[in-house]
Amino acid sequence: MGSNGKNLAAKNRKGADEFASQFRAKLDADLLRRSYSEIARHLNDAGVTTVTGRRFYPQTVKNYLLRDRKSFVLLDE
Repeated sequence: MGSNGKNLAAKNRKGADEFASQFRAKLDADLLRRSYSEIARHLNDAGVTTVTGRRFYPQTVKNYLLRDRKSFVLLDE
């Protein structure tokens, strides 16, 4: 894959980080107090999709929320 693979991976990582930030901003405080399953159900019922256009699962919600938290930690350092 070489340098093209590294560039593509960096581009995908940046896109996922941006989506995670936007995703977190769409969730209100009340929704964030719920379980990952409830959040996923709410998002699917509202027609929201992941960055790849797929439906949400509890693990997907958790991954996006953790990704967003990690990006905030990196910005603070």
